[in-house]
Amino acid sequence: MRTPECNHYVALRRLEPLEEVAGSGPMPRFYFHTCQDGLLEHDETGTELPDLEAVKAAAAHSLAHLARDVLPSTRKKKDFSVEVHDEQGRRVLKTDLIFDRDQ
Repeated sequence: MRTPECNHYVALRRLEPLEEVAGSGPMPRFYFHTCQDGLLEHDETGTELPDLEAVKAAAAHSLAHLARDVLPSTRKKKDFSVEVHDEQGRRVLKTDLIFDRDQ
């Protein structure tokens, strides 16, 4: 689902403070909500990952994937972000990429 509700942070890359995922039961599920130029896309399915290091790697990969096809051809400012929530809806990570070409 896409909605025009994402908030932009003025930062090239910003990670929020993280808490460790505890427990030895099933892997926790994380939801990777993405935002590109003001359009927020909610991850309704989520991804099971073993720990927060895997969450960080997946978020970086998602951010790179968002930017990969757009950046080579754009001549204007582009904002991309990935916000990750756990199964309880708590935000565990937010990372941003702002691309601004001056020529």
